[in-house]
Amino acid sequence: MLLADGPHRQRSRSISVDPEGLFYLDLTDPKGSRQCDQARLEAQNATGWVDFRSDPVPHDIHGLILSLHRETPRQKRGLVPFSVEIPIRFADVDAAGIVYYPRLLDICHQAFEEMFQQLGPTPYHLWTGDLGLGFPTRELEAEFMAPVIYAEPIQMDVATSDLGRTSVCFHFVGQQADADGESRICFEASVTKVCCTIDGMRPIEIPDDVREVLNSIEVPR
Repeated sequence: MLLADGPHRQRSRSISVDPEGLFYLDLTDPKGSRQCDQARLEAQNATGWVDFRSDPVPHDIHGLILSLHRETPRQKRGLVPFSVEIPIRFADVDAAGIVYYPRLLDICHQAFEEMFQQLGPTPYHLWTGDLGLGFPTRELEAEFMAPVIYAEPIQMDVATSDLGRTSVCFHFVGQQADADGESRICFEASVTKVCCTIDGMRPIEIPDDVREVLNSIEVPR
């Protein structure tokens, strides 16, 4: 886990524990609307990785924990610095009462957009609209291990690897609580995206500020 001290620690609202015994803080603001807008800044000022699996979690953690310890697709379990909950809606569910599998790829993209929204440097809709840049998908691989059900939100963990001049691979892990309330991994996906101009879809070098964010959530291959 990445622990960062910062002036916005009063916005952290609660301590939670993930299925692997790791503690993290809710990064919602006082209104509970979204993660702290300063997450990217505080990640840059982070002092290092902190793992509370072997130690009791303190009652008052002075800082923001910005990442979780998660398994990346088809790799060893590693450190994944971005996590977000995505709600499951009625429109996502098929006749069997579970989420239709193509919708899970859309959920991956929602997590991708939330990464830009919360970590910066620019919300994705402004990046595509104002800057005329995008990250179309070139290649994807997915594995589905358990059904995703209606009503319960799904936790999406996001990491990157293979960060190149114009392309990067995003790794997504989706987890949801089962009938006993235990979290389980439901699906994983690896998506290679290429930075392109919207006009003409020409590959372009990933801007430095975007590269900085992608570097901050990169895990080793």
